[in-house]
Amino acid sequence: MQGIACGMLPSSTSWHTASLRPSKGVAPSSVPRTLTDTDLAAIVRLRRMSQGLVDRLTSSYSKVMLTNSALLALGITGAIASQASSMLHNGSTIAYSPSNAKAYLR
Repeated sequence: MQGIACGMLPSSTSWHTASLRPSKGVAPSSVPRTLTDTDLAAIVRLRRMSQGLVDRLTSSYSKVMLTNSALLALGITGAIASQASSMLHNGSTIAYSPSNAKAYLR
């Protein structure tokens, strides 16, 4: 079987479409419900949700890049072993996960 499971992408897909495939059922189930409201508050809620997503992505990206850059620098200089770097990387991933599980709207 070709595809992501084998580590190869079919020639007709790009990395972006392949990475979105597992979550493609989320948007069709949530967006119509949000946009079918007759009041304008639904548009405001959708905007707030999308801004929350952008803010969360920006924050997560910054934290991950800072952590991984520091671990890379420590590894290159020999300050920590590659096993320690790997453990700290995995630990930071787990530590950042709860903040990404919060609701977008409060």
